[in-house]
Amino acid sequence: ISGSCLCGQVAITLFAPKPEIEICQCDMCRRWTGSNYPAVTGARFEIAGEAMIAVYRSSNWAERAFCRNCGSSLWYRFLPTGNRSFLAGLFS
Repeated sequence: ISGSCLCGQVAITLFAPKPEIEICQCDMCRRWTGSNYPAVTGARFEIAGEAMIAVYRSSNWAERAFCRNCGSSLWYRFLPTGNRSFLAGLFS
């Protein structure tokens, strides 16, 4: 599946996506998205527009990425494993 941020400067292709959407409702995710964090994962991914991506280290174990231009939330990365979950709305 392929998707992009609101302005289209960052595009993400997710290969062999898992069929389920994971939901996080922790305080940080609610502040970050304004609601819950619906996320999708896959076997691998490709990202275009990396120069437009900013990363915020939100804790000792995680970072969150967003588009520098439009501010769209892009992904959550768990630092100990490097696993990323991508905001499901990017792929709508």
